[in-house]
Amino acid sequence: MVGLGLLFMLLGLAAVYYIRKPEFVRRRWFLWVMLAALPLPYAACELGWVAAEVGRQPWIIYGVLRTASGVSASISTAQVLSSLVGLGLIYSGLTITDIYLLTKFAKKGPDEDLARIISPEKLRRPR
Repeated sequence: MVGLGLLFMLLGLAAVYYIRKPEFVRRRWFLWVMLAALPLPYAACELGWVAAEVGRQPWIIYGVLRTASGVSASISTAQVLSSLVGLGLIYSGLTITDIYLLTKFAKKGPDEDLARIISPEKLRRPR
């Protein structure tokens, strides 16, 4: 998670640097790298959660904490199931909304200010 956070900072700095150049759109390799980085924030979020949960296990495994002490007795199976289903529905809704918005704005293309900066003449490759 921390490594991906550092990667995001580097990609952000590179984007700030490259966007100021008139030939920004010609750097197709960078655009492909940014496209490939789209799922990485989701992976970072999940990896952080997994690291936090896995970090708790050794206390029970190595006998420092008894298994009975590591289990919550005040929560029923129905409560765990309902919270799991609820979070699954919330995350599914957020995922669908995210994909919809990404698709909508990708199809729309750049706004007029950016289109004026990146004119078709600047996009042509030099021969």
